[in-house]
Amino acid sequence: MGKAKRETRSKDNERFGGAACKLPDVDLPNFGDVARNFSFLSNQGLQKINIVKETVRELKSIYTIHNIPIICEKSIYRKVMIFYEKYIKYNGHNIKVKSKQIMLNSQHNLFDISTCRCALPVVTCNEAKCKVKDMSCTKQHINCYCLADRIPMLVRPFLKDQRRRMGKKNTYQITSRNARTLHSSQTENKQTEHKPSSSQKYEEIEVALNPEDLMEDRLNTSTSSAASSISGLGIREPTYNLSHYPKFSLECIRYDLSDEASAALANAILSDIGYSTSSYDIIDAQKMMREKNRAGVESTNIINEFDFRCLGMDGKINKNSLVLERVDGYQRCILKPVEHITFTNESGGHRGRYIEHCDVEEKKNKGENEAHHAFNLLKKYNATDKIEAILVDNTAKNTGRLNGLHPNLERLLQRPIHLITCMLHINELPLRHLFVELDGKSKTPGKYSGPIGKAIENSVWNDEPVTFKSISVSQDFVNLNSSDKKDLSNDQKLLYLYCLAISSGEVPDDVKGKKPGPVFHARWLTTAIRVMILYTRTNNPSPELMLLTEFIVKSYTFFWFRIRQLDNFTKAPQILHEMVHILNDFPDVVKDIVVPVIKRNSFCLYSDNFLASLLFSTVREHRQKAVDVIIDCRRSPKQPGEKLRNGASFVQTVRTQALPKIDFGAATWTELISLQDNDMFEPPCSKTLSEQDLFNLIDDPIDPPNYPIHSQSVERGVALTTKVVKRAASLEKRNNLAQSTVRARQRRGSFFTKKSYTFE
Repeated sequence: MGKAKRETRSKDNERFGGAACKLPDVDLPNFGDVARNFSFLSNQGLQKINIVKETVRELKSIYTIHNIPIICEKSIYRKVMIFYEKYIKYNGHNIKVKSKQIMLNSQHNLFDISTCRCALPVVTCNEAKCKVKDMSCTKQHINCYCLADRIPMLVRPFLKDQRRRMGKKNTYQITSRNARTLHSSQTENKQTEHKPSSSQKYEEIEVALNPEDLMEDRLNTSTSSAASSISGLGIREPTYNLSHYPKFSLECIRYDLSDEASAALANAILSDIGYSTSSYDIIDAQKMMREKNRAGVESTNIINEFDFRCLGMDGKINKNSLVLERVDGYQRCILKPVEHITFTNESGGHRGRYIEHCDVEEKKNKGENEAHHAFNLLKKYNATDKIEAILVDNTAKNTGRLNGLHPNLERLLQRPIHLITCMLHINELPLRHLFVELDGKSKTPGKYSGPIGKAIENSVWNDEPVTFKSISVSQDFVNLNSSDKKDLSNDQKLLYLYCLAISSGEVPDDVKGKKPGPVFHARWLTTAIRVMILYTRTNNPSPELMLLTEFIVKSYTFFWFRIRQLDNFTKAPQILHEMVHILNDFPDVVKDIVVPVIKRNSFCLYSDNFLASLLFSTVREHRQKAVDVIIDCRRSPKQPGEKLRNGASFVQTVRTQALPKIDFGAATWTELISLQDNDMFEPPCSKTLSEQDLFNLIDDPIDPPNYPIHSQSVERGVALTTKVVKRAASLEKRNNLAQSTVRARQRRGSFFTKKSYTFE
């Protein structure tokens, strides 16, 4: 075979940019430099993707050495890829004549990846736009009007000069050693740039420009520099705004502002502060829509950091969900009832964080359907091997021992997981049943049929309190300090204050006129508050009102805050025992109503949950008992087809649990159930511990898994889902809106004064 034909100099001249070579060291690369670098890397045998990646890496390195802030790597990659495709078309003679001429005219323009979008105008100290404001100064200063990532003062002359460069050499050339010097000095000038003092002597780099250059810069202040574009081949459109507004977008999403309203507010404030100087600074509704979408995508990235060992979920039918449907041959957005399942992460450092929600189709077996949705979510985030527990409320579709959500999810996972039910829900159910028995059933979701229910629907808080009999609370009642009260809602604070008022026998003046939330069967907290208010406004309360108020003060309110205080799922048996023990203070009519409710909802006494409570107890004897049972479970595992004590069979390593028999006369919580009379299963949270680790745990206790005891964070997630399903029809966009709202709330809390405002 003959020798390969070497490319000649004339061949090099036909390429865009010329002969192949690396990127320059002392200057910022222009489009021609980048094209020559493409040729150099191509000669090395690299493919398209690797050529673009290597060019991006080299560009970032050069700009970093020169201490110039740059745009994100994704934007750099997109810019380089677009230019590379045009470079290939040019060299392949597959380009239009007009586009070819534009490329030739722009090959000496700067390939700008800096964050600066302004023209870096030159101004004097007596001009309004000057940042220095020293009237005695006769120098000209280079300003940067960018809101974020401003160019350091010492680098501005260099960048401005590079943008004006029309050849291979120019006035400013900075080596890596000079760049390090600039980097060490830019920190000292940062406060000078942003917070000038009248007594401070400002020193700016004096720019050697002739009067014609100064006049040209002033004329270009309201227009973009031809070499400052990152969107094309050096020519920026005068109406194209490349700035990003992430914090402003989050605030607009948080307060549910439309794209038009957000753009109008942004333009108004930018105009007031003197930033909007040309048409390309204007923000339109489409720009705000893109910024909100970008904020949503960035907010969802945090999901990959979630622990996923405990998954919280709850469903709700939202009557006003925005959906896309074909109407009269057209796709239209309409409002219709749709059921949604909301998922939250309930473990690790991001406990209580919103994950996402999904739409649920109507099926007969809701438990199986929701289990498949949960399993698909776990597969999506590669968490099927991580999950150890699921947090739900106490409805039958979640807790049913045969076809509920929990057993169906265990079948899909092919291993057991903890079933954690909300203790606040368990605390609410006795009050609900007691109210119905003493006052009568309700007519509608906001209406009651009995005398107490009808009375609390009125504005009873407007009446003056009367002399009433005090009802003492337990000595262990939680005393909240000011920091604890900040985490409570207004209704939760009011519940606490009225409980203290009834125990003291007097309603304080600052509590009298406080208005509780509306009456609704899904919010028994407000019903409890209104009953207590009615009690303090009634001269001769009926026996039913007296009994209800006593139960609310001694049991409902006490355990509401007790559950919030002991916020770990291993404390549930202890709280349940206290609920059983406090029933001794009430007559038999209350016991007959409350005891069956507790029996039906004692899921915290499942053998794996109960053993976990013993294993992570602070008492050594409890840990010893748990370790003995767990070791026995490991050495004598249940076999497929083996009959259990509850009459079911052990199939495919998935157990079918039944609620254990409760000893209501137990002296301690460890005696609530018998370990010998029930089928014992090892806690899923201890599966990773070896036998030696278990034996060591007897003398050296460890902290229990950080799984909650209530599902308030899940309910907050459901409320957020209810909010976003009215604003978008796309499932992806709704989840992005929800994540952005959570991110905005965490970035900045509520503030009422300038002092309480926190910066990110």
